[in-house]
Amino acid sequence: MYEKKIPELLDCGLAVALKVIGGKWKAWIIDCIKRGVRRPSAIHREMDVIAPRVINMHLKELEEHGIIYKEVFADIPARVEYHFTEVGESLLPVIEQLENWGNTNKEYIHRNNRLYTPGSCQLLPANAKASLNN
Repeated sequence: MYEKKIPELLDCGLAVALKVIGGKWKAWIIDCIKRGVRRPSAIHREMDVIAPRVINMHLKELEEHGIIYKEVFADIPARVEYHFTEVGESLLPVIEQLENWGNTNKEYIHRNNRLYTPGSCQLLPANAKASLNN
């Protein structure tokens, strides 16, 4: 098991928040669960541009941080669903505020990012990407 050489300093609230929701895909996973996409296979279909192994790794991290919990049903075959803990529910307004900020400022950010390609957002449905490119 890899052990970090530099200890994490999680005394700062911002460091804790970034530890929990930081990363490329965690906010999208949280949004999926918020919208009712709770089964791992459904999350994989929703986020089909990301390797299932990466999604599973982020689900495990969110579970380890106590943001979500896994409910295992005794069906055959076994069925699993993810739900928010109370602390996870308290995170939803923060994610919503981040999304609002992004929507409000995305044009400004795009103008200042020479690497931005219109329609490149992986969160948009394919038909929305096509209309942006026309």
